Parts: sequence; structure tokens; C-alpha cells
Amino acid sequence: IWISRHDRDEMSAQEWSREYDALRRKLDSARNDTDRIISYERSGNREQYTSLKSTAGTKLRDVVARYPSLKQQLPSIQGLTDNEVRRRKQNLRKLERDYTDIKALLDNKNNERGTSGRNIVESHETMALNNTQMKQKQIHKQRNQDEDLDQILQGVKRI
Repeated sequence: IWISRHDRDEMSAQEWSREYDALRRKLDSARNDTDRIISYERSGNREQYTSLKSTAGTKLRDVVARYPSLKQQLPSIQGLTDNEVRRRKQNLRKLERDYTDIKALLDNKNNERGTSGRNIVESHETMALNNTQMKQKQIHKQRNQDEDLDQILQGVKRI
């Protein structure tokens, strides 16, 4: 009889390995999905793009939900050598790095997919402003630019 890891506190080494392998497969599948998402995005297949992006996001959410349990169970596994524990910790770190990379690619952080988007960074001047204050700041900036353009126009007319 299979006893779920939720039904007891400790995992065996084999159960831990199976769980790790399942998370690794999910991450690999999400990475493949992300590669296909990029190709769909570039070719304009919006329907396939959104469907696959949703599927990849679901896989990543599953990984992030199951990962803490795996990490928490590692020290309590009986019968592992120090080298085996070290190897498994390295595997967990690699799993975490891969998750971060795939998530960033899926969310298009730092414009990795190469789409032309505006990369707007909030400055120290705008951090404390609410939406109304931001709008007023933008209106003021636009008026100043209009005045500058009017001055340029006047100068060009004189020439």
C-alpha cells in the first residue's frame, strides 16, 4: 500500500528521490513549454501562446508548492551518507536556480524573450507618489515639453 507523504512526517530516500525526479520532470517540461511559447509569440500564434503559458505557469506553481516539503524532508532521511546529503542539496539548489530562470523567462523579466516593451524603472522621485500625483507630474512634464517645442518653433520661424 502506498502511503502518501502527507499522511506521515518522514520520507524514505526512495520517496524523496521519486519526488525530486517528479519536480525535475515538471521543470524540464515547463522549460520546453517556455521555448515553444517564445516561438508562438514570435510567430503571432496568440491562442497557442496563452494556452501554453497558462500550462507552464501551472507546472511552475506545482513545483513551488512541493519544493519546500522536499527541502524540509532532506535532513530527516535516515541512512544517507554525508556525500549523498551534499549531492542532494546541490540538486535542490540547481532545481531552485532552474525554477528562477524559467519563471523569469516566462514572465519576460529583463526582456529575455526580446519583445519590444517599455522597461520602466521606478525612481526615488516617484516612489512616494500616488496615482493622482503621478498624473500631475506627467501633465507638468508634458506642458514643459510643449513650451520647449513652442520656443524651438519660434526660433525656426525667425530663421
